[in-house]
Amino acid sequence: MRQLHSLRVSAAVRTESDSGTIEATALAQAGVPVIRLAAGEPDFDTPAVIAEAGISAIREGYTRYTPNAGTLELRSAICHKLKEENGISYTPDQILVSNGAKQSILQAVLAVCSPGDEVYFKLSKHIYFISILWLFWKSIVSAFQQEQYIRMSFTN
Repeated sequence: MRQLHSLRVSAAVRTESDSGTIEATALAQAGVPVIRLAAGEPDFDTPAVIAEAGISAIREGYTRYTPNAGTLELRSAICHKLKEENGISYTPDQILVSNGAKQSILQAVLAVCSPGDEVYFKLSKHIYFISILWLFWKSIVSAFQQEQYIRMSFTN
């Protein structure tokens, strides 16, 4: 039988430190009372109207992958919300739906940056944003304590 080689994990991922979320989860599992503020961890049940909408969607067969930009219905609803509540107008083709801020920030940076570009980020203490920076620009993370803005050279 042929033996498979083990997969190597990149140095960026291998050396990433544990997040506060991982530490909080470990404390909670050890019985320490923890107030969870992480995304997806609310301290209340899903509102009935949302739960019923999800159940209805499943029963109606909405169980397939959606278009990368999001469904037309969702993007149209977002346009309506922005117009009615914020007084700004967009068309559905100007709206992109993602599964979260981390994905959006990473994809936006990678979409517009090229090797040799200098990138300036407003500092954020949000753990997921820091992990994106750490993954791609490990050497700049220590600058968080010293500067309001950080400059990175996009070389890899």
